[in-house]
Amino acid sequence: MKISSFSLMLASGQSQSFGALTSQTRLKQVLKQALELAATDTLPTHEQASNAAAKVNATADANSSEKSKAKAMPMLIVQAKSGYAEFTFTFDLLTKEEGLLTLFYSGSKAAKERQKQFGFVTIDELQLHLQRLLTMNKSQLTDFYFAKHTLVQRIVKYTLISYVVAALSGLLSYVYFSDLLWRDDVFSSFYTATIIIYLVSLPVFICHAMSADNRERAQQMGQSLAKQMLALMFGNVIFSLAFAAGGVNLMHVVQAQTTTIEIKFADKNRDYWGKHCKGGVRIDDFSGTICLQDRAYWQVIRPEMTASAIGQLSNVAFDVKAMAL
Repeated sequence: MKISSFSLMLASGQSQSFGALTSQTRLKQVLKQALELAATDTLPTHEQASNAAAKVNATADANSSEKSKAKAMPMLIVQAKSGYAEFTFTFDLLTKEEGLLTLFYSGSKAAKERQKQFGFVTIDELQLHLQRLLTMNKSQLTDFYFAKHTLVQRIVKYTLISYVVAALSGLLSYVYFSDLLWRDDVFSSFYTATIIIYLVSLPVFICHAMSADNRERAQQMGQSLAKQMLALMFGNVIFSLAFAAGGVNLMHVVQAQTTTIEIKFADKNRDYWGKHCKGGVRIDDFSGTICLQDRAYWQVIRPEMTASAIGQLSNVAFDVKAMAL
């Protein structure tokens, strides 16, 4: 982000604007100039500063205009904007070395303004806060100063991240398990598991999408709540299928053992030169196609013929390594 305006309001009522700032070097120069200019005003003594601070603390919940009227001290006002988000630091110079710092934040036109009071801070501490306006983006600033993530929100966030990573891993697993023959009775359980995963994960997605930060981000991108919910509902169908598929593949890896079983051929492709599989044949009780590179071997196979198949067998799938008629 950048500092959109840096101004000094003197106790005498006069003001000085230093414009926008985009570098830390320029920030240090302007801050030094502003403090030197404020020093020409009559700054209160330490005793007066303590009394002024006590009055400010006693009226912490009053609005900013009422507090500014009660103050007779120079004030630095620093603003940074990003879209609808606006960060405003006000620094009341109580002495030449310290002051009272307050941060005001508004995230959107409809959002309620929030504020954070830091109390007494030194000039060096003030400079660190202002440097953050230049080095952090909007999300980093709001997370740093207005941490919204409760324990439940953090659990939801990391649960969704884990879920999405697992779903993507499930999709990727098809690259390594594309030749598996799935047992026919697995599919009913697979679709049941997918529905359960969908119904459990969708409320978590909705809860995360309804957070203040995500609603604000969607507003800035011009996304309506209805469109966002529709995208979540359809997107989660893919995630649920991928998550369930990854779980089935993992189950096969854990359970699979090398064994030999008797198989019966169901049918074969009409032509040896298939688009994705040469010499494709199918067997009873399993879904999927076995690809035979030997064309002569493929030609002799007929429905109802039996053979011995060697491979990795589990409760969900069979990975054929070799066959003998």
